[in-house]
Amino acid sequence: MSLKDEIAALREVFNAREQRVTGGARQPDSQLSSDGQGSAAPPTRNDAEALLEAMNSTLDELSVDLDRFPRLTALAAFGCGLALGLLIGRNSR
Repeated sequence: MSLKDEIAALREVFNAREQRVTGGARQPDSQLSSDGQGSAAPPTRNDAEALLEAMNSTLDELSVDLDRFPRLTALAAFGCGLALGLLIGRNSR
């Protein structure tokens, strides 16, 4: 299986999970204005808590793979830190 196939398979898994959790109604994160800048409201504490809960449940599901593959663990940690950093950075502006 190539990397492209693995990414496509993961995308299908994420989309199926999102439909199961949200009931199929996908909500846009932000609406782009004509100048290309996001016009969404700044993130709140509830947004950060929801992100942490989603990360925790995803990491729990991937715990076996994370134990077997140290690079995947490092990428997961980097991704979690990056996502939280972006959320906190937007909130502090």
